[in-house]
Formats: sequence, C-alpha cells, structure tokens
Amino acid sequence: MVRAEDRIATERRDLQIYGGQMKYYPETKSFNLWPVFEPENIDKRRTEIGLDSIAIFLKNRFDFE
Repeated sequence: MVRAEDRIATERRDLQIYGGQMKYYPETKSFNLWPVFEPENIDKRRTEIGLDSIAIFLKNRFDFE
C-alpha cells in the first residue's frame, strides 16, 4: 500500500510520503530519491507504520547511501 501511494504521487509529479521511489537524473546520470514531503519527518512517518528508516530501506533495497 505504501509503495503504491508513493508511486501514484510520483506519477502525478507530487511529493512522495514514505520515500519508496527513486528518480533518474539525466544531467548527472544518477538515481536519487524522488522528492519527499517534509523530508525532516520521513523517518517518523515510516516508523509510525512499521517501516525501517529511510537510510536502512535505501541501503537494503537499492544499495544506496
């Protein structure tokens, strides 16, 4: 459900909530996290629904730091 919510937000070019989606930036030829609503609170939102911190998620899922 969370990944779907973020996917829908990115398809609409909105900010994602939980940080599940990456974006490719052609100018730097790299991937980065798609912009997030209130990034300073992302770990709080993730913890509230039982998810790992964004740092752990990105490392485990994408080998991204």
